[in-house]
Amino acid sequence: MRTFLYQQTYYCCLWVSYYVIDSFFINFFNVSNRNKITGIISMFGNLSYYFCRSYAFMGYYVNKYVTPAFYNNLPEVEQEDSFSKEINAVTVNKTDYHFLVFSGGGIKGISYCGALDVLDSNNILYDEDGNFKIMGFAGTSAGSIIAALLAVDYKPKEIKKIMKKLNMRDLVDDKSGMVRDGLHLIEKYGTAPGNFVLNFLGDLIKAKTGNEDYTIDQLYADKGIKLVIVGTDMNICASQYFYPNDGSNITIRKAIRISMSIPFLFEPVLHNKNYYVDGGVLDNYPLHVFDGEYPGEKTSRCGMCKPNDKVLGLQIITEDSTNDDGTVTREEIGNLLQFSFTFIKTFMLENDRRMLTPTNKKRTIRIVTPNYPATNFAISDDDKKLLMECGRKHTLDFFNATTSEI
Repeated sequence: MRTFLYQQTYYCCLWVSYYVIDSFFINFFNVSNRNKITGIISMFGNLSYYFCRSYAFMGYYVNKYVTPAFYNNLPEVEQEDSFSKEINAVTVNKTDYHFLVFSGGGIKGISYCGALDVLDSNNILYDEDGNFKIMGFAGTSAGSIIAALLAVDYKPKEIKKIMKKLNMRDLVDDKSGMVRDGLHLIEKYGTAPGNFVLNFLGDLIKAKTGNEDYTIDQLYADKGIKLVIVGTDMNICASQYFYPNDGSNITIRKAIRISMSIPFLFEPVLHNKNYYVDGGVLDNYPLHVFDGEYPGEKTSRCGMCKPNDKVLGLQIITEDSTNDDGTVTREEIGNLLQFSFTFIKTFMLENDRRMLTPTNKKRTIRIVTPNYPATNFAISDDDKKLLMECGRKHTLDFFNATTSEI
């Protein structure tokens, strides 16, 4: 029955994508002859397979790998109650963290610059002698960039300077022109090659390590720092966690390029014969990765381990998803376009709601930002300042609140 439902979900999403694109070309370009655009619509319909498949199989992934592992290994009721009490009893020392986790957020990831200022001033990153206190970093998409820069020893002020100077439009290095973009979509499954991102990250990493192709394994061997970066493997419909000594020997910049590969906008990355896209498709906030003896224990991915109270997560939340229970303001759906966007948004928000356990809230800084579209890279300096202020404000609120108020 579940398999049938997943198939129907996929076909429904594919159908919606097809007719949204059909309506877009008919209405926007005022083309009355459908035959003129049949090829284009067919192209997008086929390409939507990759995007829709990841969302349609998100539930499949959870039910196949997470739910069975959880329920098949549940102890007796008395032991379960004991385990629940142990988790609920987790306390957080707001001055003693060993691991930092950053969620995805697209362009809104700039808000992390303001958050890092507060972490620095609260002696979270360094001790009084200036020694690094953090043992591990994890991140998805935009969060993977911040995690990696910190891991290779960029200071918060340096990261802020980099982000202020960077023209965000340069990140999307697609060729102008609808026809050329369309051909690139057909051949490469994305409009932007992502070469600027690779080169930009390579230069930053080389400045600190002397090697643009510095690997996650080398970072751990040299500094003892665990860096975990999340991608989505489209061929097996599952999250992929790149971490020290996982056998991939992947470079940091390639792992980030995978993690921030927004479907259709950036070309997916071909790695070990599989296609990888944005890690946020299935795991936008990998707060769990340092619970248990991760990455050695698979159970750390499905909530079976006691939460690690030495983990501090930073999660970007847009203004329309800030209710304490994870609910959002009722969406008005008046046309097919609104329906399709809301349909996809439902999957993404449900993934975030899974993280809203009482314990996870205790160890999460929720950064509320304006709802900038994830693919809108044309932001002004004032927008950057606003996002940084959002990060600063909400991080201050976290440290000023008592544990019971979180």
